[in-house]
Amino acid sequence: MRASQNVHGSQGMAVRDWDLDRAWGSSFFVCAVVFCFLFFLRLPTILSAHELNVDESQMLSQGMKFLLDPMPWRAVDGTTSGPLNSYLISLFLLMGFRANYALAHGLATGLLALQVVLAHQTLLRITSRRAAAWGILPMMFALGFTRNRNYLHYASELLPALLLALGFYSFVVWMQQEDEGTKPRRWLMAFVAGLTLGCAPWCKLQALPMSAALSGLVFLAMLFRGNSSRGGLGGRIASAGAFCAGAVLPSCVILSVVARGGAIRDFWYSYILSNFRYAGGLEVSRLFKHLGIAIARPETLPLFLACFAAGIVLFLQVADKRDMGLSSKEHWIVGILACWLAAALFAVCRPARFFTHYTIFLFYPTTCLAAILFHRGFATFKKDSLIVLNRWCRLSVEAVTLFLLLFTAYQIVQDARDPREPDGNDKIAATVVEIRREHGVKSMAIWGWAPGVYVLTGIPPATRDAIPYNAINKEYEKSADGHSMIRETKIHPYFGHRFVSDLRDAKPDLFIDAVAPGAFMWTWTPEDGYESDGETREFINQNYYEIKDLPLASGGKPVRFFLRREYLSR
Repeated sequence: MRASQNVHGSQGMAVRDWDLDRAWGSSFFVCAVVFCFLFFLRLPTILSAHELNVDESQMLSQGMKFLLDPMPWRAVDGTTSGPLNSYLISLFLLMGFRANYALAHGLATGLLALQVVLAHQTLLRITSRRAAAWGILPMMFALGFTRNRNYLHYASELLPALLLALGFYSFVVWMQQEDEGTKPRRWLMAFVAGLTLGCAPWCKLQALPMSAALSGLVFLAMLFRGNSSRGGLGGRIASAGAFCAGAVLPSCVILSVVARGGAIRDFWYSYILSNFRYAGGLEVSRLFKHLGIAIARPETLPLFLACFAAGIVLFLQVADKRDMGLSSKEHWIVGILACWLAAALFAVCRPARFFTHYTIFLFYPTTCLAAILFHRGFATFKKDSLIVLNRWCRLSVEAVTLFLLLFTAYQIVQDARDPREPDGNDKIAATVVEIRREHGVKSMAIWGWAPGVYVLTGIPPATRDAIPYNAINKEYEKSADGHSMIRETKIHPYFGHRFVSDLRDAKPDLFIDAVAPGAFMWTWTPEDGYESDGETREFINQNYYEIKDLPLASGGKPVRFFLRREYLSR
């Protein structure tokens, strides 16, 4: 009897190993298709030598600056973006890549492709191979065929969204390994889940609500998920401890390095106070307004419609008193995904200003949640109905794909026929090249929102502010007579004084006042030039002289170039 059991056990093991190998082969094929699909459709954007968004220019210039001084908030103030986004670029620069837009756009596509791959791998462990392949199609279509620059540029949401997805995937792997008794691997996956979730807020503080929600729920799942674990209570406590160790490690490392570099005060003002100031007050009406905008985007609407349809299927199953077939593990997974999506919607809609690229945080949780619910909802349907549904779905996908491919090819041809005119960054950078050729300048600082000039000239920022946003930006309020008046905030003088201190320490050869019509102006006016800050005006007037001006708009204030006075004696 025992020998027979061993034989059957070995045969079962062989069949299971064969199925696992076949699944991994299928997943490798899907991963290759995902990367080829996204990179092919986005190839014209990847090869583009132009800025798609000022944020990617900022992170590229910060990546250049980190090669000179890797200390965050002492060398680089990323405003609302954390240091990890620019560190990733610095890593590729150390490998020999050039700091240009092809690198940024290639990284953007790669990070998005990895998100799709992680979604497929996650679904592959929870659902069937067919459900995993079908489940990622809306995400692939949205990210592959979009022509919206918010999803094409290197956005500060890409890396934290990928880290959150990796943390959730590691948790799913941990749940599968929990019953297998492989303690070292189980603890390692718990640690990796905590590590990636702990890193996400250091890419962008906006990821904190999602990271906190995921971390809390994953910790509870590891600690109280039931009594089916072979490791018992001790094993669950050890996994939860490994998860907590990974979650706090990034904060401990970064804060200790920042403290050793004497930049804790800069971190507090730049990453905490400034971010809360930027987010503004919480207004419920604005929150729901942004919620409608986020859901109605052409790229996100199919995902939310899929979630809505999956919810209808779930309701029909419950109303018909059918069992959805969810195991205790899958109940945890679905619940965590739902809470993650709620936290993501809050993080996306909470800021006072809504930007479309915030919705990058929504793709992964909506994709996984819809696919899992659809898979379990249709599991109890009749087989004949599923065959017909699968046939119609396949024909629909093939027709839509063919149409979108032809439409995208047409758009690519049209883009190639319409050459792009030089923008403000191109013109400013060309003037910098002329000045550098004549005077040999090696360092530069810009007053304004023109980080693309650093990228196009290859000169890293002389100050920690690739964009002195907080030094320039003031808050306005309405006076009694209805006119706007400046209301000085507590943190604005700090940033203005710090910018001048950086100028004194770095003594850049060239200073540019780029707050002018024709350049990216944010909410500023021509009166917000360098003279609007008393300390900056005094320092520039004493140590620099104007060498050239460049009008970008007819009849408007020009961009002004100031050379250090030491060059007069040369």
